[in-house]
Amino acid sequence: MRKFKLKDKKILIYGAGSVGKVISDAFVKAEIEIAGYIDKRADYIRENDEKPVYGLSEAKDWIKNKDKYAVIISIRNVFEHSSLAETFSAMGYKNIIYKPITILRGRKGEVFESINYAYEKITGSFTIPDCEVACFEKESVDICDYGLQEEMEDDVIVKLPAELLFSNTNNKIPVWSCQNFYSDYIAVDLYEAFGNAHKENFLDVVDRYIDRFALPGAKVMGVNTEGDWREILIDSRQKVYYEMEYNLSMEYDFFSKNCTKVDLKKDYGFELIASGKNRVSFLIAKGFRYIPVRINKGSYTRFLNLSIVNNISAYLQNNSVEIFAPIPHPYFYRINVCSPGYAVECVRPIARFLAEQVYMENEAYCFGKYSLAVALNDEGYMGRFFKMLGYGVHRIIAKNLPLCMLLDELFCFSSSAFEQSENLRFYCSIISDEMQEDDIRKLISHTDRFFVALLSDKSPDNKFSENSNIFKLNRKIFETIWDGKRIYGYVYERISEEEL
Repeated sequence: MRKFKLKDKKILIYGAGSVGKVISDAFVKAEIEIAGYIDKRADYIRENDEKPVYGLSEAKDWIKNKDKYAVIISIRNVFEHSSLAETFSAMGYKNIIYKPITILRGRKGEVFESINYAYEKITGSFTIPDCEVACFEKESVDICDYGLQEEMEDDVIVKLPAELLFSNTNNKIPVWSCQNFYSDYIAVDLYEAFGNAHKENFLDVVDRYIDRFALPGAKVMGVNTEGDWREILIDSRQKVYYEMEYNLSMEYDFFSKNCTKVDLKKDYGFELIASGKNRVSFLIAKGFRYIPVRINKGSYTRFLNLSIVNNISAYLQNNSVEIFAPIPHPYFYRINVCSPGYAVECVRPIARFLAEQVYMENEAYCFGKYSLAVALNDEGYMGRFFKMLGYGVHRIIAKNLPLCMLLDELFCFSSSAFEQSENLRFYCSIISDEMQEDDIRKLISHTDRFFVALLSDKSPDNKFSENSNIFKLNRKIFETIWDGKRIYGYVYERISEEEL
């Protein structure tokens, strides 16, 4: 284990903010040289306390003899420290003081305890440790089953990603049968509405639940819906909502002790095989991403696919990869990603928009009739999700392709599952503005009905505006923040022949 002493190094502080200033004062007081700052805003802040401010690329290329320097990571988000330390290590810096994720997660290790001790002395008491500090070593990828809650003789209770859950199969009532809770399960909308009854569209959501979901099922089952049937139904659902809300507040493990049972679907995902649709819908409506369920041990083991988990773990350990989208698998719940809310903030609103269009055209959720093109650098996440729903999917991945292929294996999708034909026609294309203009142009030209453009506030939509003669703006379906930037999702609809 290599070590160094801070008093023997020139100091670079990552983060030219208030914390960086206090840390700088501590080093100056100890008569240790501050060589400068490193900050993402270096283009705007060229000097801080009469010291230069470098961008990351400048810190990599301009500063030579990096062993003479120590980097102090001062930003407040300690959960980002380890990935930043890896970035600096890849640049050639080995003397790095930061808050290791290993320590944050309660594990031990001589190297990381040494680095953490120095970090706490500098940022906690603003004193410079005189002891030797361990040089940076790559932290092991933190892989274990974070979903497992309880083991029984034949079953386990685990927390599964909400987007992988489907309602029970019910051949008698197709509108209730095997629906994905994220894309097209209207009970989730109802419980969200109960929690926001002051909103203008509250009654519209209630009517939609009755007309689209409750009434068709009641007719199939021969239920008399005359009189006060609607009012009694909604009153019953609302009382269920408030009962569950009480249990969520007063007895959090109620939903684990009373979780529903699921099993693997044939074409991926999990299907409820016992009552529990209201509990699942309620938790999703409340914003829970991971839902407690009970599942047979054998089915759960098949889902875990541990041989591929080990391959992915080894790949992540040996490659410095910036992962964009969350990996919906219990062994990777804690992996750092750029957009942890991707499933909720982006994938879900797009899925719901498309499900509504499909239903309006067919009075059924017959996703298998439609093909989509997905051109996003999300390690294949959205393409796999829509494939799981039954859509045909053509996918373009320009970043992290090896990881994308490994994740396809993990989730039991063959590479041939994602069509690559040049002659495909698409109902909808979902395209990021970071994709190549040729790819954008080609996909839009092959799109028959809609395309969804994901735009960042730092990128103008000129890649899409040239299509204004054949597509018109339909609506904005989401607005969120990834990596500190505003991201917008806009739907464009092809102009009909009558409108041209």
